[in-house]
Amino acid sequence: MATSEYKATTVEGQKYNRAHTIIFFNPLDGMPSGEFQREDVIVIDGKKIKVPDKKVPIVFNPAKPIDIINPETGELTGSTVTMAELFAILYSLFVQEATVFDEDNPE
Repeated sequence: MATSEYKATTVEGQKYNRAHTIIFFNPLDGMPSGEFQREDVIVIDGKKIKVPDKKVPIVFNPAKPIDIINPETGELTGSTVTMAELFAILYSLFVQEATVFDEDNPE
C-alpha cells in the first residue's frame, strides 16, 4: 500500500559528479589499466549525500595526451602530459612513498 510522504517539502540544492576512487592496475606481464569509480554528490541544506555512480575504464595508451585541468577552477591550463608521463609520475610516487614507508616500518 502506498503512503504519503511525511513532511515532504521542495528544496533547492546542487548535484555534481566526481571520482571518489581511482584504481590503477599494473600487471607484471601486461598493459597497465585502471578505472575511476564515480559518485554523484547532492548538496541540500549544507548536507552532502553521496550516491555511487558508474565506473569509467582507463585504457592505457602511452602516447595519448591528457589535457591538464585546474582542479579548483575546472579550466584547461594549456598544458598536457601523455599517459606514459602520467605512468612515470605514478611510479615515482610509489617508489618515493614506499621508500619512506619501508624506512618507518622495517621488517
